Parts: sequence; C-alpha cells; structure tokens
Amino acid sequence: MDPLSQFIEHLSPKCEVFADVKLKAPWGFNESKQLLSHFSYLKSGRCFLTLDNENFHRIDAGTLVFLPYGDAHSLMSSEEIKCSQAETFFAGLTVKDAITVFGGDGAESKIMCGGFAFSAFAHWPRSPLMGGLPALISLDVAEHSKLAWLLDWLYQENSHFQAGSAVAISRLLGLLLLEILRSLDVMGIQPRWLSALQDRFLAPAVIAILKAPQKEWTLENLAKQSSLSRSAFSHRFKSISGCSPIKFLQQFRCSLAASQLVEQQFNIQQIAAKNGFKSTDVFIRNFTRLYQLTPKQYRLAYKHN
Repeated sequence: MDPLSQFIEHLSPKCEVFADVKLKAPWGFNESKQLLSHFSYLKSGRCFLTLDNENFHRIDAGTLVFLPYGDAHSLMSSEEIKCSQAETFFAGLTVKDAITVFGGDGAESKIMCGGFAFSAFAHWPRSPLMGGLPALISLDVAEHSKLAWLLDWLYQENSHFQAGSAVAISRLLGLLLLEILRSLDVMGIQPRWLSALQDRFLAPAVIAILKAPQKEWTLENLAKQSSLSRSAFSHRFKSISGCSPIKFLQQFRCSLAASQLVEQQFNIQQIAAKNGFKSTDVFIRNFTRLYQLTPKQYRLAYKHN
C-alpha cells in the first residue's frame, strides 16, 4: 500500500454529509466552529462566504470550498444578509431527508455541506511557520474531472437516498478526501506531513512514527527507516518539509495527542506516555508551545465541540 493510503487508513477519518439544501434568495446561515474539516460544494447558483463578517468570498457554481480547521463561517446569498444559525435549521435532518428548501422566492442555489473528522487536519497546528494550512481553500471543480464526477455522484446519492446509499456515500466521501489531498499537492499548500509523505525516502519514516509514536525515535533510527545516512536524511527532511526531523516528530506527536485529548478518555499522563514523551512536563511544555494552550485547556475548549 502506498504511503498516503497507509496514512489515511491508519487515522481512520470519519466523513459525513450534513445536508443538501436548495436555497432561494434571500438566505444566509452561520456555521459554528467545529472540530471537523468542513466542505461546501455549490452545485448551482452563487453565494458568498465569510469567516469574519468583513472579508467576503464570492462562490460560483462548480466551486468546492474547504475549511481544514472547521472555522466558524457564514454562507449567504448576498453580503448584506442577516444570517440564522445553521444548528437550528439543520437540527434533526439526516442524509435520508429530501433536499430541504428555504429562503425567499429569489434566485436559486443548490449546495451540499459536509465534513471530515480527520485529525491530521483538525488538530494540526495552524501557524504557517509549523506547516499549517490556510483557513479557507477554494477549489474550482473542472468539468469532467474526477473531483466533478465524485461530487456529482455524491450529490445524487444524498439527494435520492435508496438501498445502499449509506455505503456509497461513505466510500465517495473517502475518495473526496483523497482528491482534496491530491489537489492540495497540486496547489502547493501542503501541511508538513503531506510534503514528507510525497517523498519516497521520507515517507517510510513518517509511517513508522505514525504506527509507533511511543517509540524512542532518534535521528539515527529514523534515518535508518529511510535507508539514508543521518546527515542526508536530516538535510532532505528539512529541505522538503521545512523543519528538522526531530521538530517534526514533536509536532506530529502533539497533533496525535491533541486528537486523543478531545476524542478519548485517557488522562494527560497516559496520553504523554502513548505518544513517546519522556515525561508529562515535557509533553505539556511542547504542546503549549505549539497550540498556545495547555493540554488541559485544549481538552476543555474542544471536548464537546
């Protein structure tokens, strides 16, 4: 199995479609911050998206908008619209529901919203200095492309739920995540782990860390995983990923720990041990430097998000 496939399979992302909606202007809704990578695909029409109620991004038909960190945002038919809360509107809806229509009686848009619970996005440190991603990524879906084919099929399965649709939607969302990752590669806006996975020498070391984060990794044994000398491995890793192997190791361990703090019940001492930190103090120090929150604060902030 290739490195990216191993990486995705090991992290077992969970994917879902929140809703298919047919919108008639005027309309607008706010999405709260989530620990999901959010996507919105505008099948037809036009709308605007804002993360801060100041900078508005025009979204045209055939555009896939991807928010890696699941930031709070608003979608609306025009910039001056007062938005309602999406949580209230979508409450109780499932993928089995028919396309929901709301808004006024103006121009129509069709949009599909969903998300990926993928720790390599949601819990990766955001700073560009640490290989973080932009808060918003807009992908133009070329006609007849694999991405267009996937989204159209997903839209049809979700709009006309039938026997086997749940399996189809699950598989299609997994493929959609893969195509988004491939698109990031083409756009040159990769997180550090993706840059390293694209290199045939570095990928074995990243996969080794992923499978055994608790191991006492050193520069020497990571270089051995890549069949390179210590100096060649260190130089290659820094030139491709933008940081040293040991710094990457610390960052990767912290991202796994961040996911565990939110999704699992282990205490902080157990999480430190599971991810190879020599002591709880070392874990807290490294984690706080990356996230500007202590592990306890991170858990309290995101546990019920």
